[in-house]
Amino acid sequence: MIHAFIHPNYLLSIGGLLSYSYAFVIIYLNQHFSLKSWLKPIAISFIMLPILTSQFSQFQLFSVLLTALLSYLFQCIILPILSFVFLLSPFINLSKINFLFLFLNNTLSTVETLLPKSIIIGKPNNFITVSLVILSLILLETYIEKIIDGQVF
Repeated sequence: MIHAFIHPNYLLSIGGLLSYSYAFVIIYLNQHFSLKSWLKPIAISFIMLPILTSQFSQFQLFSVLLTALLSYLFQCIILPILSFVFLLSPFINLSKINFLFLFLNNTLSTVETLLPKSIIIGKPNNFITVSLVILSLILLETYIEKIIDGQVF
């Protein structure tokens, strides 16, 4: 919140909008639901989809699955490696590990070329975007209640 007071225009940029939106969704999910670890990235992607669509006017069919896979990869492999590298940064030359970042970038670029093209939807107005986010939260809550009651899975 301090950042929003210091740089209020940050919320008007796509980076600021997505950062605060993702933070809100993660906090909301953690406070209201105890989701399994594999279901949380899918739920986050589902809720964020209207915001991403309103900003980029397109949708990639595999984005939800890729987000779930990549978030697990980042959480279990990449972030621990980066934390370790950060701790060692005063003692090593960081240019020697640049190959890790290049490998990650090349891998993601290759995956992008293998996927079919995005579906171009157009830019929904703000009312529709907010309505879709609220509907996504309601649908998710209904679905999670069914999971808890044992009706799904």
